[in-house]
Amino acid sequence: MDNLTIATRPFEKTGMDFYRLKEIGLESIQQLAGQTWTDHNPHDPGITILEGLCYAITDLSYRLSFPIEDLIASPYAASIKPYWEQHEALAVNPVTTEDYRQLLLTLPEIKDVIVKPALSDASEQKLHGLFDITVEPQDGASDQTALMAKVKRHFVAHRNLGDNLKQVNVAVPQNVVCQLTISLSGHVDAEDVIATMLGALTEFIDSGEHEQNTQSTKHVYVSDLIKVIESVKGIDSFDILGVAKRSVGVGIAQIVGEQNQDHPNLLRVAQDDEKLDFENWVLVLEPLSQPSFLRFDYLGMLSDNLIEVSQGGHTLAFDADNVAEKVRVLLTPTQIKPDSKRTLAGRYRHLKNYTPVQHELPSMYGVGQERLAVQQGTARHAEILQLKGYLTLFDQVLANLFAQLENIKHLFAIPQSDQWRGIGKVFDDMFASKRLTSEQIAAFWDAVKQLPATHLTQPLTEINELDTLMGAQYRCYQQGRFSDLTEVSFSEPMLDRSITSMQHLLARFGEQPVDASVLKYQEVLAHYEQALTQHSQAPNHGANLLARLVKLKTLQSLASMLINMPSISGNRGQGMDYLSKPIWGASSASGYKARLCHRLGITAFSERLLTQHNREGFHVVESVMLHHPKKVNNTGQIYLVLPTWPTRFADNGFKNVVQQTVMQETPLHLMPHLIWLERDQMDKFEVLYTAWRYELKKTAALGITGNLKNLNAELERFFSMYLQGKMDKLFELEPETPQERNVGQGLVLGSQKSHRLNQETRVGKANTDSFVLSVNPPHSI
Repeated sequence: MDNLTIATRPFEKTGMDFYRLKEIGLESIQQLAGQTWTDHNPHDPGITILEGLCYAITDLSYRLSFPIEDLIASPYAASIKPYWEQHEALAVNPVTTEDYRQLLLTLPEIKDVIVKPALSDASEQKLHGLFDITVEPQDGASDQTALMAKVKRHFVAHRNLGDNLKQVNVAVPQNVVCQLTISLSGHVDAEDVIATMLGALTEFIDSGEHEQNTQSTKHVYVSDLIKVIESVKGIDSFDILGVAKRSVGVGIAQIVGEQNQDHPNLLRVAQDDEKLDFENWVLVLEPLSQPSFLRFDYLGMLSDNLIEVSQGGHTLAFDADNVAEKVRVLLTPTQIKPDSKRTLAGRYRHLKNYTPVQHELPSMYGVGQERLAVQQGTARHAEILQLKGYLTLFDQVLANLFAQLENIKHLFAIPQSDQWRGIGKVFDDMFASKRLTSEQIAAFWDAVKQLPATHLTQPLTEINELDTLMGAQYRCYQQGRFSDLTEVSFSEPMLDRSITSMQHLLARFGEQPVDASVLKYQEVLAHYEQALTQHSQAPNHGANLLARLVKLKTLQSLASMLINMPSISGNRGQGMDYLSKPIWGASSASGYKARLCHRLGITAFSERLLTQHNREGFHVVESVMLHHPKKVNNTGQIYLVLPTWPTRFADNGFKNVVQQTVMQETPLHLMPHLIWLERDQMDKFEVLYTAWRYELKKTAALGITGNLKNLNAELERFFSMYLQGKMDKLFELEPETPQERNVGQGLVLGSQKSHRLNQETRVGKANTDSFVLSVNPPHSI
């Protein structure tokens, strides 16, 4: 057992140092009452009271030094969630091809997968952002079409902004075997050594470590296999008699060199007394039309008796089934318990429990729990009550501090979504320029009054004769009705403290919100100030309601960021899921769009038609989605289509904030373009955008349709003309060629002729004389 010693180092905090606190108190006494109070010895009652207060402060300071696990611990089993943990808030969407590979390997139907950048059909150059996926299905998987569709949906659901699929293929694995003779050391278990060797060869081949690629072929070198076998303990010597590919199917590799007569499918390796032909030492896999998987077929080697074992000069027989089972055990991955999901489980410390200073004073003072035998109404009793009233002021201040310490778990907790749902809904209607009903305003003020307090108080419960001191107010005091004296609901100090607390929590996750002063909340909320003020349930305290509304909106935006932190942090660069999600609604918005909306204070970030709902928002179109496999440089562009008519969006200062925020949040390898459209232009664009989204969703089952190709071309033409400054002519130009005039099953920009618009797609209010949907033959989109 270690010897216990008294620490001699200085205290970490002044509040922990009792004697330093007493010195500070004496310095204040000497400064304020140096002429009238000269006896500072310990026996003086005033010094005794000072020491009692210093002791209470040290108690508070030591409680503050408890581990954070204890400070946020709750007395209840189902406690509030203190904050998002590392694996939740600091997760990230797949970024590299290896990330995508690991993501797809979570599908139970897949044994292995290759993810590689796609190549242009014309120039064989890499198409940035487009990927080809080749999967090896698990044994027994027969429906390859369903598997490819599932892989595509899984990839699209987690894809990054600017990434997309070109094609998904299912590959036939190429199995490799070798013929061996091995000599084992004495006193080793032959089956264990053989299983270890086969397991090592399997891991080497199956993991891809064997690949030494040229531009068009892959090679398996016998020298690499020799190194693997040499690393196995218990093998004295060995000979590799041949290496070959056994399986047949698409892309079967030819065997280079002479064949072994005993096993015609094996490549024979030249012996020492023969003229060496180094081609015989390599198995060349011919280039295939798509990536393939190489597998070491140890089961085939065991079943075909391709391993000859000797030990001590004698041929040794072994049980092939036992060896196969041992190899299977060796290759079974070990289940590792994740340690990243560490949860904080602290000890509840009853932080708000407070013992009044009055109880620490000598009993002769008459203010402790043991009363003096003093008759009420006497001068002595009056003196005791006077001292008790004086000390109660200090006790109340200290008791409130202990209560605030208990409140840390709430101040630093994730905001409760239920508390902000009603307020957020009303703000959503405000920023959509809707008229608020009396019921909505009443619900708004009721929700405001329910906001959690930032400064807590607690009544003193263990002080004798406190009811005598407080008289008729004692019952209200014990019921906590005096808390409004320390913090007024919906006051600026309360809002400021809440904002500071949430900004602190966001800073812990590396998030710095946009300054509320440049988000132009005031311009929108000013239209509702009078209606909110004149309502019967409006708070009647304080002035400058508009400034407090702006702070409340700022607080609501910060709370929304904290509530949705795992999504807006981990999915910050995520593209939209255009296959599995519905076309409209909150669930269809990309992580990139949701994050931008949170940072810009846009309350509704779901996918919706802006011209119909009159809300703030925007559409995101990625150039990589406009499938052009023959083009190399068309990817890497992000188009954000925004309306100009909402109050904030019409402000040039806010437009600059939007541009700066978009530049900050867009990945560096992508170039964002902001396209601001008037209402009539947006109306026409959304007809094209809606048809494109419907056709895009069909690619889950049908692939790229002719309609989608035409819509892609029209969208690309739309963005190109806008960036060239030809927006005024975009809806007036006639197509230049018959091919452009008759787009077929797509949308035509610029046609002066009137055509029928499919009503299932015609969601907006476009002018059909200048913007039409030509469907040939007629069908629903």
